[in-house]
Amino acid sequence: MNETGAQHWVAHRDHYDRMYAKFQAALLSAAAIRPGEQVLDVGCGYGTTTLAAAEVARPGTAVGIDVSPTMLDLARARAVGVPNVTFVEADAQDHRFAPSSFDVALSRFGLMFFTDPVAALANLRRATRPGGRLAFVAWRSLARQPWLCVPGTAAARIVPVPGMETRDGPGMFSFADPDRVRSLLTAAGWTGVELASVTEKLPVGDSPEDAVAFLASGTLGRRLLDGSDEQTQARVLAEVRAALAPHTRGDGVRLGASVWLGQARA
Repeated sequence: MNETGAQHWVAHRDHYDRMYAKFQAALLSAAAIRPGEQVLDVGCGYGTTTLAAAEVARPGTAVGIDVSPTMLDLARARAVGVPNVTFVEADAQDHRFAPSSFDVALSRFGLMFFTDPVAALANLRRATRPGGRLAFVAWRSLARQPWLCVPGTAAARIVPVPGMETRDGPGMFSFADPDRVRSLLTAAGWTGVELASVTEKLPVGDSPEDAVAFLASGTLGRRLLDGSDEQTQARVLAEVRAALAPHTRGDGVRLGASVWLGQARA
């Protein structure tokens, strides 16, 4: 992630945490962290999952690893006074972890962005003790993401929509194909691979206006609007706002999203 994208995540961290709360709960349940265990959070971002894991693991520890200094600055600030949390600025693909140093490795939308996923997953396996666990959530296909397809279809009436899906990655949907995910994990030495689909309605915004502002400021929104004049951008945003209006209830704009909840053993 570039630092412009990281700044968006930092600015909208509460929004993202509300959106992903149910997926995170499913992830932590699958990880089944026990008191005293050592946990690694891969692609930890600004530390929400790391801090949640640390609370469950106490008196054990949680280590978050990420490549973004902007995200980690916030993560460290949030962890002040939490003695069992550490953050590392490094790429988990080739970082030299101590062998067999973790009981659990987990990731909230972090595994899809490795340039060499087999090498990265093998590195994580070596860092996990024999019999230790891996748990992660990763996006299923774009077609299963109304929270992106509804605004994207509306925008496409006015401007070209950039391609988003890549089978081989790295990218948001590089873990969409379950056969590929199983193959990658198996090639990296993980066993007992299980994938379960989890579908939820995401709270995309408190109102259509709030949702439009949030989506437009994200990486995909910026790519979509890049190069358009102000009049065209205004037309796109109005079209998206109209498309989101039917999905608005008393608790805001909610649209479907679907992930793989993955588990494996070292």
